[in-house]
Amino acid sequence: MKKELFSLLGNVASVDFYFSDGIDISLISDNNAFNMTELAKEALQLQVPNTLTIVNLNNFYVTIIPIDKIRQLLIIPHINTTNIPRDYREITKFVDNLNSLSSLAYQLFTNKKKPNWKTCLKKIPTAQKEVDFNSKIDLTAKFKNEQTIFKTIKNLNFNQFNKALDKLTLTQYMGTIFEQNNYARGEKDVMIRFVSLLMSNVIESGQVLIDVALKIQDDILGTIEFKKNIPPFEIWMKQVAIRCFKEIQKIKDESALLIPEKCSSYIKNHINQKLSLTILAQNLGCSKSSLAHSFKKKYNQTISSYINIQKVKAAQYMLINSSVNISEIAYTLAFNNPNYFMRIFKHYVGISPTAYRVNMRA
Repeated sequence: MKKELFSLLGNVASVDFYFSDGIDISLISDNNAFNMTELAKEALQLQVPNTLTIVNLNNFYVTIIPIDKIRQLLIIPHINTTNIPRDYREITKFVDNLNSLSSLAYQLFTNKKKPNWKTCLKKIPTAQKEVDFNSKIDLTAKFKNEQTIFKTIKNLNFNQFNKALDKLTLTQYMGTIFEQNNYARGEKDVMIRFVSLLMSNVIESGQVLIDVALKIQDDILGTIEFKKNIPPFEIWMKQVAIRCFKEIQKIKDESALLIPEKCSSYIKNHINQKLSLTILAQNLGCSKSSLAHSFKKKYNQTISSYINIQKVKAAQYMLINSSVNISEIAYTLAFNNPNYFMRIFKHYVGISPTAYRVNMRA
């Protein structure tokens, strides 16, 4: 009976459920898209005891649900999913959704209400490879039109890019055939191919760093894979292509910022990570002293104060718009100690996180 329920839940959420008894790992849903046993084993080695642990392995997010000291449930999506969003509003939604799915899975398995877990997000850096496609298609005109799209995104010329999207391309041709035959999987696969080729050309152009381009690609591919109501393919293709262009343009514009502005942007985009002057200087390619001096001159406050203020702003949003408890918010925002988080929050807001949530919801 449990297997039937987990199979149903897996189909709805597009995930697989695995069970570990401390020795063996077994699939408890019948809808496995891929064999993820080895991935599950690797993730279990990174589990934080008695904690809802979310592990990023090669951009697969494995959620480990503690049943007791020995046993665990694991949730693994069917695809190479999106990275944890950098914007704290999306972080809130991401963590809340995983909490809800994990709570439901725990209750189905144990017939008990889930405990108050802490949440731990762990990202394991991995080397990513550029996708390289070689096309030898007889549809010469459509192929050439598609090459024009790739050329214009290399140059970041939006007018030419938008104009090129109006011409019939190989991607549009193939996607429309799948659309006419009501084959959504085919439409998604064609779109995934198109986005991969777009980003490959962006990487080749050197307009943005490789890891940044791959991050954008991963986000968009995840959106494509989870798309439920697909619009007409021609419209969908243009929407996705323009999103790619805008994301790349935004990153390019940010790269032209002065060091203090880059630092501010980096802090806001990595609010769920541990941040310090040393980490920021390393990522921005400058010395700690020059960064600290230029930042203080620009924003009239220290970097550590700015980090705390941004994390408190994110916490305020999460307190109002989610049911995540105080400790989980602290861990999500990379505070090692919830008590320290509460002291920081009260220092800047004047009241405790609990009192703030109560007041704002009154």
